[in-house]
Amino acid sequence: MGMRCWKAMARGSVLAFVFGIVLSTRAEEKPFDVRVMSFNIRYYDVYDDGVDDWKNRREMVAKVITDAELDLLGLQEDKPGQLRYLGMKLRGFRHFGKTRDESGIGPSNAIFYRKKKFKLDDRGTFWFSDTPDTVDSKGWGNKYSRICTWARLIDRETGQGVYLFNAHMDHASQYSRERSAVLMGERIAAREHNDPFIITGDMNAKESNSVIRYFKGDEMQIDGKTHSFPFKIQDSFRVKNGKKAYAGTFNGFGTAKKGYFAKLDYVLTEESSEVLDATVIRYNEDGRYPSDHCPITAHINIGNKH
Repeated sequence: MGMRCWKAMARGSVLAFVFGIVLSTRAEEKPFDVRVMSFNIRYYDVYDDGVDDWKNRREMVAKVITDAELDLLGLQEDKPGQLRYLGMKLRGFRHFGKTRDESGIGPSNAIFYRKKKFKLDDRGTFWFSDTPDTVDSKGWGNKYSRICTWARLIDRETGQGVYLFNAHMDHASQYSRERSAVLMGERIAAREHNDPFIITGDMNAKESNSVIRYFKGDEMQIDGKTHSFPFKIQDSFRVKNGKKAYAGTFNGFGTAKKGYFAKLDYVLTEESSEVLDATVIRYNEDGRYPSDHCPITAHINIGNKH
């Protein structure tokens, strides 16, 4: 074989090798476990909750979070005073979140992460509106602005990244929920790094709602246009517990009939990740609940099936 021919083959082999590395980057990522919770902790100064006032239940909130031995936590209806309290109680965690309004006293959909497990690489907030980067923007029929807080976190042991998108959708406007779900898909698709992702949140939508069906793969019609979620994702609770398991999360501070709590809260993962466990925590003390929502948790092996 001539030298020129050998050099040409060598160059081809190098290019093929490099191209193969690029194509297999995500496939060769090291999987890692993460324990995550979604928890709507209920505003502390908006309603007269009587015996269920924040000061009477905040210790229970901290207890159920601590007992779950989490790595990631997505909160909803969390206001600054509540975050200050939990920031002191949840040792080993860091947290961040931007209030949904310009006052600086509104809820922020804060994300807590265990600092020994993760380092924060990037973060942000977007509003569920036609102008998602404008603070306090709304306009899809929702009275209050609604947000999604997101983060890119790096697992310290493996060096792999994962995104968490933590949402709270509108309680009244179905149109807003549908538009919000489509916007979430667009923002996830536009993330800078092709890392696995998790969605947590109070979607204010039951499992039969078109928004949840859309997340799971059904098409959704909005304003005459057909939308499909750009990723294959799964409800971690259903994956682990089956279709018939009782999944209710909204307890109304125990006023909802037991056995009939509505499932409004979710931990959604890509189908490429393995769900090791998932549960709804219905902890209460003599019928008094930590919040009007029960927290929902999942133990996930990120990227296990890539």
